[in-house]
Amino acid sequence: MDWIWRNTLLAAAISAVVAILLYLVGLPQYAAFAFMVLGTLLMMHCEATRSEN
Repeated sequence: MDWIWRNTLLAAAISAVVAILLYLVGLPQYAAFAFMVLGTLLMMHCEATRSEN
C-alpha cells in the first residue's frame, strides 16, 4: 500500500489504461470498476499532495 501512496499518478495511469482496454475488449462492467479505481487513486493523490503542503 505504501507504493500506491508514493506513486498515485502512475497507478492512476495504469488503471486508466486497463479501464480503456477492458472497455475495448467488451467488458464494460469491469471497465466501470477500473474507472472507479482510477477516481479513487486520483483522490488519494489529491490528499497526499494536500497533506504535504
